Amino acid sequence: MGFSRVNVSTTYVGANLLVSDSQQLQSLIRDSIPLSDFMQFEITALSATAIQTSAALQNNINIHGTAFAGSLYSLAMLTAWAMLTHCLQQHAIDAELVAARAEIQYRKPVTGPVECQVTLDSSTIDSFISQLGRKGRARMPVEVIIGERAASMQAQMVATVNKL
Repeated sequence: MGFSRVNVSTTYVGANLLVSDSQQLQSLIRDSIPLSDFMQFEITALSATAIQTSAALQNNINIHGTAFAGSLYSLAMLTAWAMLTHCLQQHAIDAELVAARAEIQYRKPVTGPVECQVTLDSSTIDSFISQLGRKGRARMPVEVIIGERAASMQAQMVATVNKL
């Protein structure tokens, strides 16, 4: 199965939504998932293999004055989804991307801005993209680190190529 290819500078990712850089990716997320706007989800750094995101504590706070566990989970999932959406964009692939499974471990309270990061190995990305090309569907494990290892999420993301 082949990919639908488009101009590298503009790529359609799932539901024909355009994504071409971190600002547009952030806008896509905020427009598609209104809660992310309230949470003040922001992409602070983006490369071919890594992403860093943040959100203000004040909109994600619990009764203890620390980050709410549900917010940490949501922000980690948004970060994982954004990283793989960016990978699909970089390879000009039109695909649906969903989380198949995720597990989070909370180690210590987050008392300031919530910061998440994902760093992927380029060979793992290549394998994911290759499998997607061969089978039209691929899985990718993603680890999201929250703060200085205050929490971490292990997510299994699944992409399925959209048929023309």
